[in-house]
Amino acid sequence: MSKERAQRRAVREAEEALRKAKRARQVARRARWRPMRRALAPRTLYRRIVPDRRTGRLLPRRNSGERLVITTMTVVALAAVWLLLDSWPVRIGLTVLAIVAVPVLVVVAFDRRTR
Repeated sequence: MSKERAQRRAVREAEEALRKAKRARQVARRARWRPMRRALAPRTLYRRIVPDRRTGRLLPRRNSGERLVITTMTVVALAAVWLLLDSWPVRIGLTVLAIVAVPVLVVVAFDRRTR
């Protein structure tokens, strides 16, 4: 009985050694080819067709001056609505209209998408 177990264990260990050797060869091959592929392939082909445009910033497509102008003009418009008009329904309606219209005006003014 123990001879059979020892024989089965030896077979399992041999199969495991073959799997480990195969995996080590694959890892070594990838490690050799990775720098060469990166050096030869342009960035758009190496990483997907569309390049990665994430910048780690909250509003990556606007520079600080554009964001300042957009924010200032929106605050001025909303302040004018709330200070110059007395009717609550008109104030709320114009505030909602401004919130909806600002992204559209930004696209038209700066000729770029918001997201």
